[in-house]
Amino acid sequence: MHLSWDKELETGSERIDTQHRELFKRVNMLLDAIHNGKGKKEVFWTLEFLSTYVILHFYDEEALMIEYTYNGFETHRREHIQFKKEYHMLEKMFQDTGITRDLLFQTQQRICDWLKNHIQEEDKKLAHFIRNIDI
Repeated sequence: MHLSWDKELETGSERIDTQHRELFKRVNMLLDAIHNGKGKKEVFWTLEFLSTYVILHFYDEEALMIEYTYNGFETHRREHIQFKKEYHMLEKMFQDTGITRDLLFQTQQRICDWLKNHIQEEDKKLAHFIRNIDI
């Protein structure tokens, strides 16, 4: 399963959508690296990049929420915290067991599914809120 970007995932915020597209691209690179057995080094560097990029992306989203006094901030932020925990579990799984089918499966379930659901629900709510303020 690869992540594919489509209109349904657009939030209307160019900055956020650009970051989401980059996240999708990098998660797909991670899935390819795991699936094609490209080696521990490539999987490690992709995981490292994603870890850093996710923190940057969540920081940007949360800064927007604060800037616009978004009433769903706490719920949205809790989801970000939960995602970081899930992601760190995957990093630990990789460190403990290396590249396995279970790592691929867990990445698909914990990362891909979460990203799509989060964008379609929480990020779209945020974008809608901001668009309505700017009117």
